[in-house]
Amino acid sequence: FSFQRKIFLTTLKLSLHNLGDQIRISLAVLLPAFFYLFLRSTLSQQNRGFSLTLSNLTNTIVYRTIIQSFLEQFGLPLLLLFFGGCVMLFWRKEYFLAGFFLSLVFLYPLFYAVDVLSYAGYSRFNLFVLPPILAGSSILIKQIMNYRKILAIATVCVILAINLWSSPVFIDGT
Repeated sequence: FSFQRKIFLTTLKLSLHNLGDQIRISLAVLLPAFFYLFLRSTLSQQNRGFSLTLSNLTNTIVYRTIIQSFLEQFGLPLLLLFFGGCVMLFWRKEYFLAGFFLSLVFLYPLFYAVDVLSYAGYSRFNLFVLPPILAGSSILIKQIMNYRKILAIATVCVILAINLWSSPVFIDGT
């Protein structure tokens, strides 16, 4: 009886620990969106709430704008590294992590697109997807690093150079 109780308590403790991890991840993912909604509804000069306009999702311009903004702001090489990292995660059977990264990258832009159509592809909101893009990219870079360290360093340098060339940052911040 005490052995079964010990197993039950260990399983319960592990389940509560996993639940706590899931809650922390959920908060980390959702807090930026909730914070945005809070600031917009309380500190904005215009008093407006979130206006859910699902019909925006049927407009192909929304998707074209989001894709164009991703290409302009993150660059094709970094996006290819990200998708390569996600493929690597699927190959390793780490479906949850790959799904987590992909859902953030796809759902955050759509969240803003269903509010006001002009927010689709807005660079300020694309910053919310930068962390998962970098994290997903790092998966592939680490894999390349295990193969050839110099190749990983060269890959990162080439991607940074291409991104700086295609989206230069000027002294005045533009």
